[in-house]
Amino acid sequence: MLFNTAFRYLKTRGRVRSRAMGIAAFSAQLGLPLFPDHKKLASFRNKHKGQRVFIIGNGPSLKLEDLDTLHSREESSMGSNRVFKAFSKTTWRPLYYLSVDKLLEEETFDIAKQYAIDVFSPTYFRRKKNLKVNYIRILDDQVAKPWPRFSGNAFFGFYQGYTVTYIAIQLAAFMGFEKIYLLGVDHNYSISAGNSPAGKASGLEFYQTKTEKNYFLPDYHLPGDKFFRHKPQENEMAYIAAQRHSEQYGFKVYNASRGGELKVFERVDFDSLFK
Repeated sequence: MLFNTAFRYLKTRGRVRSRAMGIAAFSAQLGLPLFPDHKKLASFRNKHKGQRVFIIGNGPSLKLEDLDTLHSREESSMGSNRVFKAFSKTTWRPLYYLSVDKLLEEETFDIAKQYAIDVFSPTYFRRKKNLKVNYIRILDDQVAKPWPRFSGNAFFGFYQGYTVTYIAIQLAAFMGFEKIYLLGVDHNYSISAGNSPAGKASGLEFYQTKTEKNYFLPDYHLPGDKFFRHKPQENEMAYIAAQRHSEQYGFKVYNASRGGELKVFERVDFDSLFK
């Protein structure tokens, strides 16, 4: 009896909170942000309307020379996760950095402190307050049908799609970017026999690195580093969702990666974009 009463209370409180967040998101969409997070996010809404952006994946096909090209051409770009390991090897810095990986929480805050980069991270990172970080809601849509959903509204939140690249595409749509180029998104992962399961976080299995080689830098993962298990099939579903929603939100995604297995988006030659 007591358990049932407590369950009904928590369920009702959850619905009330969800409705309150929905009202706040709608208000922010109308230009009347109620929450501090929404006030910060409002400054990015349609900031880059009609422009192009490069979303950097960290796959083996990514070249440091390509990052230097983006820097010399003053192109807008988004980086994520351990891309900061390239900072000592290139003059390039992303205009925006995004990480939703709980295993990289400390590194995310360090980037916000050390660099003049606009950093975006999930609200579940907020336990350690950092005023330089722009907090976004990450919505759990893993059981919805059809799954995953797509959101171009940062006030409401973004769906995860099991890949930070999918969240970056939604963020780019919110910012008004018209052409979105994926670079280094190889969409081709392998788990070496040398890697072994090391535990779970938020219900997701993560591994401990021994000989993992899925990235553009040999020291991207050091021995002993932990990383979440890749889910390429779920990633592909997310990319298809982005493709289907692109016309509705007024953007187009291109695959400018030099290799890899991603076939959802139209391929373009990276070098030809600068001729």
